Amino acid sequence: MLRRMFCVLWLVCAILLLVSCSSNASPAQTQVSQPKASATAQVQASPTLSVPKGTVLYQANWSHGLAGWQGPKAWTTVGGQLVTNSLTTTSIVVPYRPTVANYAIETRVQFARVLVNIHNGFIIYANDEPGKDGYQAQVYQLALRGAGMAPPSYIDIATDKLIGTTFEQHDYQPGTVWHTYRIEVVGDQATLFVDGTQSSRSITQEDAISNGPFGLSSWGFDLRVSSFVITAL
Repeated sequence: MLRRMFCVLWLVCAILLLVSCSSNASPAQTQVSQPKASATAQVQASPTLSVPKGTVLYQANWSHGLAGWQGPKAWTTVGGQLVTNSLTTTSIVVPYRPTVANYAIETRVQFARVLVNIHNGFIIYANDEPGKDGYQAQVYQLALRGAGMAPPSYIDIATDKLIGTTFEQHDYQPGTVWHTYRIEVVGDQATLFVDGTQSSRSITQEDAISNGPFGLSSWGFDLRVSSFVITAL
């Protein structure tokens, strides 16, 4: 009889213990699940931060090779500079495109030697894409002439779908010294500066101008590029 009473008492205690554990576990599980859902919602609701004007978005580094720049063997690097000396047109693609609509491209370039008389050129370009017009900033038709004779070379920037009255082409003589070429894209306008002075401007018929992909093209030059930087405007 005592053994039976002890078993019944033990069974009742076990049931009470299980009920107590079950009631304690439920609130703990609820407290863990609520913060996870809240944290996820906060991350999704966070707005995209704007990029301050002047922020450097990309800067080329050719100290250890092309560093992602894609082009044929005509393009190589020497002493931390991007170089090409192709007689025919050759292009290389920049391994970066900004997410901002307004930006500046600034590059330092030297036309070390003219390899092909007049039939030569150098272009910084942006490919078009739906709703965004492409453009070309170019130096071309440099001629080998005698001392004191100005070469019939030209410089300009032109959007693919430009408004005719905005195209500005100018005579230009870069010589063999280094120059800094800067393209500023703001809204529907693309402007080209040489050594800090505005040289040419173009306005597109589209609502916006492309933010890449970008590339460089060259033909008929021993060309050297020492820097290439993209900043936000």
